[in-house]
Amino acid sequence: MLYEINEKIIRLEREGRKFIKFNLGDPDLQTPMEITEAAFEAMKMGKTKYASAAGEAKLREALA
Repeated sequence: MLYEINEKIIRLEREGRKFIKFNLGDPDLQTPMEITEAAFEAMKMGKTKYASAAGEAKLREALA
């Protein structure tokens, strides 16, 4: 199904339609230095595994 959606988007782009693609994983914005530094510190502490699919409990609580 995802390939079908992608093919449709490609066709529509050829027709001049514009889309913001959130699936690319390659944004055109620079990552803020604070985030880069925090990620580097987390990696130095060994935090290199995927998070739970439900997300980090502390982050979910902070956002709620």
